[in-house]
Amino acid sequence: MAGTYTGNRAGLEGSTSPSLTDKAGTALEGAAGTIKETGGELRHGTADRIGSVAHKVADKADTRRSEMADTARAIQEKAQEFARNIAEEQPQVGKAIEQVSNSAGNVVSYVERTPVEEMTKDLSAQVRRHPLLFAAGLFGAGFALSRALKPVDPSAVRASSMDRGVY
Repeated sequence: MAGTYTGNRAGLEGSTSPSLTDKAGTALEGAAGTIKETGGELRHGTADRIGSVAHKVADKADTRRSEMADTARAIQEKAQEFARNIAEEQPQVGKAIEQVSNSAGNVVSYVERTPVEEMTKDLSAQVRRHPLLFAAGLFGAGFALSRALKPVDPSAVRASSMDRGVY
C-alpha cells in the first residue's frame, strides 16, 4: 500500500513502549507522504519548465523559418532583377538565371509551409543521397551570388588596376 509504513517494527517493540513505536511509524508514514507530495510537485514543476522551454524553442524555430523564407524571397527578387538586366546582353544567361529565380520561389513556398523538423530531415536525406551534387550546388550558388551582388563599374576596375600598376 503506497504511503504507509511497511518497515520492521519488531526491533522497536521489544525495547520501547508501544505508543513510541506507533508514533515512529506514524512519523515515517507522514515523512513518506511529504516526500511523495514533494516529488509530485517537482515533477509537475519540471514538466512545466520543459514545456516552457519547448515552446520557446518552437517559437525560435518559427522565427528562423520566417527569416529563411524572407532571405530566399530576397534572393529570388535579386535573381529576377539580375536576369532582366543581363537578358538584354545575353538572353541565354538571362533564361538560366530566371530558372534559378523560379527555383528560389519554390524554396520560398517550401520554407513557408514546411515545419523545421521536416526541413532538417529532408536536407540531411538529400545531402546523404547526393553529397557531391550538394557541394557543387553550394559552390555554384555562392559564385552566382557573389557575381550578382557585386557592382560592376568599369571605371572603378580600371582605377583599381592603375593603382596596382596593372594595365
